[in-house]
Amino acid sequence: MIIGLDTPELLDVDLVCDIEPVLGRAVPTEDREGGRLRAGRMLTRRLTPATVSDDRELKHFLGAEAGSFDYHLIRVVCTFIDRTEERFESAWIKVDLSRVDGREDPESQPVAWSVEPERLSRPSGVVHGVEVTVPAKLVTAAYRREATAGEQTYLQAKFAASSRPTWYLTRTQEYAIDGDVDLRVVARIPSGIQACADLSAGAAIRRRIGRIIPHFADLQDPTPNGRLIFGGA
Repeated sequence: MIIGLDTPELLDVDLVCDIEPVLGRAVPTEDREGGRLRAGRMLTRRLTPATVSDDRELKHFLGAEAGSFDYHLIRVVCTFIDRTEERFESAWIKVDLSRVDGREDPESQPVAWSVEPERLSRPSGVVHGVEVTVPAKLVTAAYRREATAGEQTYLQAKFAASSRPTWYLTRTQEYAIDGDVDLRVVARIPSGIQACADLSAGAAIRRRIGRIIPHFADLQDPTPNGRLIFGGA
């Protein structure tokens, strides 16, 4: 069953130097940098028996879960803009899932039921549809390829099946952190509740002075792209 989600409009996001000032040590002058990261508003679609009516197995699975858990497909798209003189050495993108009502008991927290891609060794670009299969796992044709001998993994997902799935990107000999990163999460939440997805990101930049300096993305101001509220009755 192919589920389509539009490609969101991408907005420029500042990368802010993530180094605490130290007495007697100069703080890098490049404390805020624009034009290196763009983030799209997170998009979501609830998965129900009606939306997957062409897939009997998935329709049955979602019907059996109805009243206990709801499933939502969330799409995250970011674009990194690399520079030859100041390269991205690594980067990360995280989605924090929580309940809007603030309850923190572990048994009723939203979780990333599945994430895609889990691992990439070659760029795949932006895809236009995602195949959802029982039990609400994501499988995308562009993402099925595993790393083979001699290839270096440049993207790795961690903390799946938790409330804070995170993707880590690493510059390799063949891959620069430059271009679109298209990510998806199937979030499982208790039926009827509202949930929140908070997007965060960061990157380590090798500066001209030779230091690798961590930065975090300012996703809350001025762009509202860092938060998505979904679910509910």
